[in-house]
Amino acid sequence: MRKVNEILSEKIRQCRQSEGLTQAQLAEKVHVSTQAVSRWEKGGMPDISMLAAIADCLHVSTDYLLGRQENPTANVGPDIVKSLSCIPKAKRFEKAYEYAWASVIGTSDASDSMKDMFAAQPSLKSEEGNGYLMQSIMPEGFAIGEMTKGSRFLFLAPEPDNPYSSQEAYIRYFRLLSDPANFRILSFLLTKPIDKVVTSSLIADRTGLSQEQVDLHCQILARHHFLICQKIEDEKGDICVYSGIKKPWIAAILIILSNIIEDDIITLRLTKQDNAPFTK
Repeated sequence: MRKVNEILSEKIRQCRQSEGLTQAQLAEKVHVSTQAVSRWEKGGMPDISMLAAIADCLHVSTDYLLGRQENPTANVGPDIVKSLSCIPKAKRFEKAYEYAWASVIGTSDASDSMKDMFAAQPSLKSEEGNGYLMQSIMPEGFAIGEMTKGSRFLFLAPEPDNPYSSQEAYIRYFRLLSDPANFRILSFLLTKPIDKVVTSSLIADRTGLSQEQVDLHCQILARHHFLICQKIEDEKGDICVYSGIKKPWIAAILIILSNIIEDDIITLRLTKQDNAPFTK
């Protein structure tokens, strides 16, 4: 039977690395020296009064650190939120992507060994460098996750009750998105921060459209809440300026469509359709 100090040292090291912390950073959070953390990870026992602080910092329970609990927590949601909030903002999306990628893997119909391989290496790339797409399509819902050199995205959704009831609305919005002028304008605005305001003359310059075309199509897009139109006053009078909306679904639609268009770049697909998994 393994000794408690061996289990504890291994758990502290694994959890620290999972949190993206160095020994020095963990030491600072629990108010000890870096040498103390190093001793713990080499088999030294921390003071019993330190266990709760160490567990809180690593977002696990003391039972997990001592090997008395197989999973770090029964309800990981609050711990994921706490974990992400403790990470520098510039690194939060990367860590959140790792967590969500694990969710896609966990819902897939891949073998346990394949799941372990993917979960153990969240930055895994194929030898060709193209990456991976994992899909899970089941009666309860579906999940899609891609990890490629040029694109990474995740989408999870429970099965909706009646997702396509408003067919006319779907057709109307797809028609708007498929208009070449609308597409160019939206694609350009998506390259700008949400709160960035741009003039129709700048949009015209970057999209190859005339300023009159830009104003006409932007007015149409604004009526359908694809963008925001505002008026500002300058020495020549009122001019219209435009900005994106604080709803990222447009970018999500375009990202998913880009993967449909470029489907040939996918080197590995794990999916479940008609209850039969297959690999591409």
